[in-house]
Amino acid sequence: MDDKSMSDIVPLFNLDIQYAFNQKNSLNLSASYNCNFVDQSDKTPTLLQENELLYKTGNPDLENTRWSSVDLQYTWLPNNMFQVTASGGWSRYFDRPVLCLRQRLTARCSALL
Repeated sequence: MDDKSMSDIVPLFNLDIQYAFNQKNSLNLSASYNCNFVDQSDKTPTLLQENELLYKTGNPDLENTRWSSVDLQYTWLPNNMFQVTASGGWSRYFDRPVLCLRQRLTARCSALL
């Protein structure tokens, strides 16, 4: 769009490992590295009418965002009718899209003044 090409060739993966200590206790580890791709309707500078009351325009400077996450989950099954699960996780966005967007908008606004 607008002579800009956007390709994101990165190794994206999801990993899920589960270990059962016995019939009542199990541990699950999940890890992923992914990319949120920007939709073209969010990048277009053209004013689009969503419905009779709502109009929107996109930002052509939006970029794809890479992120990763790790989750650890423990499950205890005391019987067939009851289950207790404890989990925790970590995630991180690598590209800081809000900060980058704020810096670009500030530079544009100051250029207009």
